[in-house]
Amino acid sequence: MPGSARDRTVKHPETDTQPARRGTRPRTTPAPTARPAAEREPTGQPAAERPSTATELTDRQSTDRHVTDRPVTEQPTPDRPLAGRPHGGGLRRYGYELGMTALVPAEAAVVREIFADFLAGASLRALAVGLNTRGVPTSGGSRWTVGGVARILDAPRYAGLLVLRGKVARTDDGGYLYGAWPPCVGLAEWEQVREMRASRAGAAASARRPDERYPLTGLVRCARCDRRMVGSAVAGYRMYACTTPSRLLPRQCTRRIGAQSLEAFVEQAAALALRTLDPAALGHPPALDGVTTGPDAVRQWRRLSPDRRAAAVHQLFEAVLIDASSTSRGVFDPGRVRTARRG
Repeated sequence: MPGSARDRTVKHPETDTQPARRGTRPRTTPAPTARPAAEREPTGQPAAERPSTATELTDRQSTDRHVTDRPVTEQPTPDRPLAGRPHGGGLRRYGYELGMTALVPAEAAVVREIFADFLAGASLRALAVGLNTRGVPTSGGSRWTVGGVARILDAPRYAGLLVLRGKVARTDDGGYLYGAWPPCVGLAEWEQVREMRASRAGAAASARRPDERYPLTGLVRCARCDRRMVGSAVAGYRMYACTTPSRLLPRQCTRRIGAQSLEAFVEQAAALALRTLDPAALGHPPALDGVTTGPDAVRQWRRLSPDRRAAAVHQLFEAVLIDASSTSRGVFDPGRVRTARRG
C-alpha cells in the first residue's frame, strides 16, 4: 500500500543505516580502516621470505628433535660413563640420593641383598615379606610389595646402565652405555637376574596354560538337563560345562564343574571300585588288562599312565552325573557328583 511504513524505509547512501526504531540504536557497518604503516609489507621483500614467529618455532622444534635423535658418538665404559642426567624423573630412587649423584649406603646394601637372595632361589613374595618383617621401608616410607621388588630387579640403573627411549642403550658394536651414577650391583649379576626372571616367567606361563585333555569326555552329564557336559576353558581354567541351548529351557543352563577336581574324584572312585571288582563279571574287557584289582588296587592305580586310567574309568562307569552345587563358587563339592557303575 503506498504511503505505508515499509515503503518509507530508505537506506542512507553513505553509512548504509536502517532507520532506527524507537528505543534502539542504529546499526552501522564500519568502514574499513587502513593498516598502519608499521604493519604493511616492506617493499622489496616478499611475504614468503619474511621471518615469522610460527616459522621460527617450527625450526626451533625441528632443531631440538634433531639434537635428540643425534647418535651418540661417545663410547662410555664403566670407568668413563656417559655424561648427562640420570633417567628416572624427579623421584628419589631406592638406593640413591635425590638426583642419583651418590649411593645411600644402607639402601644400596639392601639392593645387593635382594639381587643375591633372588639368585639363590628366593621368590619375589618371600623377598617382600622378609623386608617388611625386618621393618625395612621403601624410598617412600611404605611397605614392600611383590611389584616393588620386581622393579628393583628389573631396573638397569642398579647396574649403572643408561636407558634411552625405554630401552637399555647400546653402542654401535652392541656394548652397553653407562650412566653418570655409581652402580649398586655388577653387570654380570644383573644379567643373571634378567635371565632367571625370564625363565621363571616362562615356567609360570606354562603352568597357567590349561591342559587340553578332558579324559571324562562322554561320561559327564548334567543331572538337570540330562545332556552331556563338554570340556572347555573358562577364564583359563579347565571346566566341564552343560551344553543345553537356551531354547530348551526357560533360561540357559550354566551348570559347570572344575575339571581337575572332578577328574581326581572320579579316578579315586574308580580305584576304590577296583578293590571289589571281579573282571570276569565284565567279561574281561581289554581296557582292564593289566589293571590291578583287589586290596592292592588303590596303590597300583597311580602307576598307570593317564591314558590307561582314562580307559579304565570309561570301562567302569557308564555316566558321571553332576547335580547342583551346595558350596560357594570355586569350592569343589563332592556331594554333587554321582557315578553310575556298569554291570
